[in-house]
Order: sequence, then structure tokens, then C-alpha cells
Amino acid sequence: MAGEAIITLQSRYLLVNVQGDALPPEEIKQAISTAIKQATKSNLNIVVLREVFSKQPATAIDFFACALFLTETVRQFEYRNKIALVFPQEMHNKKLDFFTDASSNRGIIIKLFSKKEEAHKWLGIDSD
Repeated sequence: MAGEAIITLQSRYLLVNVQGDALPPEEIKQAISTAIKQATKSNLNIVVLREVFSKQPATAIDFFACALFLTETVRQFEYRNKIALVFPQEMHNKKLDFFTDASSNRGIIIKLFSKKEEAHKWLGIDSD
């Protein structure tokens, strides 16, 4: 199944639901840009959800480039809220940790979770 990022406005956050195969870099950038722009406009936190395991063919450099793009986009739109990444435990690896560390080191409030409920608690919102 081709990968896609479906962005929907929830009552207290913006949900970016990543489905299917891994997204190509340009689609990742488009999803990041769209989500940050919408979340900034509505003053919302972001939850990036990936419920199904997907092999990640991306390299550490790809993850770093994505973190840099996220940083640039956050600064461009002056986004100041939190970003919660919810990925299955089997997808947690050094590359994903590197992405969150690189983003965090550049001032983004971002954290990786295995369960949506944990992310919601960190964001201070009720689970839906």
C-alpha cells in the first residue's frame, strides 16, 4: 500500500496519521509543512501517529535532513507547541531516536511514544 499522511483536526490537537508504506522525502516535507502551518494557525499540539509497523528504508542522513526541515518549518511559522510521535515499539530504533534528539537539540518540543494514551497525557489532553 502506498504511504500517505492524513491530517485531521481533532478537538484539542492536530492528528497526522501516517498509513501504508514509508513516505518519500518530498511527501514527508509536504506533510510537515502542512501540519505545522495548520497547527500554528489553530494554536494546537501535533500528534503524529503510525499504528502499523513499516520498514524504514531511510538512512540516518535522511532522518537528520528531515529533522533539519522540521526545524526550519517550525521557525518559519513560529510554532511553539509540542509534537508527539506515536510509533509501534518495534519501529523504535536509533534512527528515530536520532531524529527526535536532533529536533529537540534545535529547540523543538518533541517526544517519542509507543502508545497514544501516553502522548495524550504528555500533551495534557484527554484520550479519544
